[in-house]
Amino acid sequence: MVTKNGTIKKTDLMAFKNLRKKGIIAISLGENDDLIDANLTDGSNEILLSAANGMACRFRETDIRPMGRQAAGVRGMKLTDGKGNQISTIVSMSIIKPDDELLVVTANGMGKRTPIGIAENAAEIAAETDNASSDTQADEAQDVDDAVQEADADIEETTDAEETADGIIKNNYRLTHRGTRGVTSVKLRPGDQVVAAIQVEPKSEKEIILTTIQGLMVRLRIADFRLCGRATYGTIVMRLNENDKVAFAALVDELSEEEIAANTAKARENAELAQREAEFEARLQELRQQNTTEGEEDEAEESEANDEQPSGETDDTL
Repeated sequence: MVTKNGTIKKTDLMAFKNLRKKGIIAISLGENDDLIDANLTDGSNEILLSAANGMACRFRETDIRPMGRQAAGVRGMKLTDGKGNQISTIVSMSIIKPDDELLVVTANGMGKRTPIGIAENAAEIAAETDNASSDTQADEAQDVDDAVQEADADIEETTDAEETADGIIKNNYRLTHRGTRGVTSVKLRPGDQVVAAIQVEPKSEKEIILTTIQGLMVRLRIADFRLCGRATYGTIVMRLNENDKVAFAALVDELSEEEIAANTAKARENAELAQREAEFEARLQELRQQNTTEGEEDEAEESEANDEQPSGETDDTL
């Protein structure tokens, strides 16, 4: 589980076996904090936290010790400046699959995809932290990760990523420690922020829906998002009206063959019904036109008969 203010927590699923109708406590939240996401893991995964300020923190799940239901958790990602003021919030949490891509959407309508890649320095970090506690390792690693982050910020990354022999992208999102600021996930222009960071499969055929605060919506293919490096702005994926912002992004689930067949049959049925209604309406209009024509002809014949009758003659007899 991860909260808006960057707290993360891991709890054994068996702790939730005795549920009540009114629910049970899953995590203790601090003031002005909210639960953002929750996922099932196998205990050995890697976690990727994405923040609204364009940063992303990747670390091992084993950096988080298991806790009880009522525990508050530990710091998952640093979201404060040097003075301790909070400067960002968590947008999403992903359970990493190295061959997948991270699709990022910003409030100003920018978007991109970036391969996540394998963690090149995973073994080094494992060797450094095997003898350290989870509580102290984040603080000990912070200075190192901050220095590396500053170096990353000075380097303009290209869209070309290093690949392994089997073609998997390597070290795009490097492995850091829990509780650090992470690395740049997307560059942001002034006034912009990340609203969604979604893990997607490479060459996915799925679609994504973007919704704005003014109620506008656009549906795009994932393939429409350009594949870029980490420290890039991306491209415009939605053009916005003045004072409008992207508020939400959601994947459109793929339908099963049965659902597709049912939707196709329903669409065919609706089309046939519409066709019958159109034919009925056309026939009704034709009959109305025919009745109108016949009425006009009767009136014309009656008028002609009246015109042919002598003006002095009448049909009355004595």
